[in-house]
Amino acid sequence: MVRLLAKSDITVYQKLLRKTTRSALEATKEKAGYKLASKVVKLLFSEQELAISCGQSLRQKKGDVRPALDSARLEILKGIENQIN
Repeated sequence: MVRLLAKSDITVYQKLLRKTTRSALEATKEKAGYKLASKVVKLLFSEQELAISCGQSLRQKKGDVRPALDSARLEILKGIENQIN
């Protein structure tokens, strides 16, 4: 197990992270960060969390009671995406 980012407490299997990173780097340079983020989001959040959330809650509509995703894990995701771009 390795840390997802040096400053995070979240750990993932090294082989899975390597495979994810490699597939993202095979994408075009403009889309590498996006592709990596779309793969890593599955490591950070469960399918159920993603299904019932309202994302970052940036444009939440009146009366929407869905919870926002965990902001700490979203910051890790943004950090990973910025590392590759």
